[in-house]
Amino acid sequence: MSEYLYDHVHLISPDPLKTSAFYEYMFAARRANIAETEMGTMVRLEIGSSVINIMPPRKQLIIPSPSGNVYGIEHFGLKTDNLVQAVAELKAKDVRFAVDIVEPKPGFKTSFLVAPENVLIELFEEK
Repeated sequence: MSEYLYDHVHLISPDPLKTSAFYEYMFAARRANIAETEMGTMVRLEIGSSVINIMPPRKQLIIPSPSGNVYGIEHFGLKTDNLVQAVAELKAKDVRFAVDIVEPKPGFKTSFLVAPENVLIELFEEK
């Protein structure tokens, strides 16, 4: 069976810099990176060994929000050492995937599955 490690959570914000300032001030989060992406500014924060990525809304949602709200927690990420194997195992258990395996950049494969209550979980492998 595949092994999984908690890696990060993604928050969607209309103003990622302002939102990151809250976590920096309230919880002494460390701003590890700011990147300009096709969606806009993305901020990577570290709180201890935990990572919070804050980004603006996607132009197209991975799955529609039942509440209609596009802000807040979008997904959390689990890292695995063999994404192809992990996805096959989960599909054998009838897990629904919103995004099958894609490789958006060399050495990084990702997929998104849908858990109960439409919670998105990103599974990824990074070499």
